[in-house]
Amino acid sequence: MSTPPEVFDELLQESLNLWWINDALTAAGIGIVHTRPCHPVSEALFNFVVAWAMLLVPVMLTDGAAQKVKNKVRWYCCC
Repeated sequence: MSTPPEVFDELLQESLNLWWINDALTAAGIGIVHTRPCHPVSEALFNFVVAWAMLLVPVMLTDGAAQKVKNKVRWYCCC
């Protein structure tokens, strides 16, 4: 079973609305990308998951297994 395209579209819209950055840019007159409003609960959960993942990046990079990784820049770019 594949993921419907609507899910990917919603994820894209929520990524653009992340922490109201795009709204602040639009209010400042720098509207780069037009976004449509997302459901507030869905957007709040998305922001929570992203923030939680960002909090775990230092733990992931200081883990014993992470000490074996030579090029950690890729980890920073992927997270």
